[in-house]
Amino acid sequence: MPTFIMTANLTQQSMQGMIDKPEDRRAALGALFTATGATLKDLYFTAGERDILMIVESDDPNAAVAAAMVAGASGAGTGLQTVRAWTPAEFAEIAKKAGAAASSYRKPGD
Repeated sequence: MPTFIMTANLTQQSMQGMIDKPEDRRAALGALFTATGATLKDLYFTAGERDILMIVESDDPNAAVAAAMVAGASGAGTGLQTVRAWTPAEFAEIAKKAGAAASSYRKPGD
């Protein structure tokens, strides 16, 4: 199943809400992803450029983005980034496909 790595920053509103009512946000975010047809596999709060990192699986890439739209529209997060991730085995299959297609390509100037 396709895997997506999603990162975002928490808003001041979210941070204040977490201070006022500390809770594990996995259940709330998991329910949101489930409602769109995706699965939240892992959730991490991080230090650095991004505040939150989520590992999401979904056959439909639009499902993960739909969940992010809901969270963003609520004022909880900002600066969402979503990237597709591949396992080493999945990437090996991509490399095989690239190898089979390589002879059909001509680079610029050749």
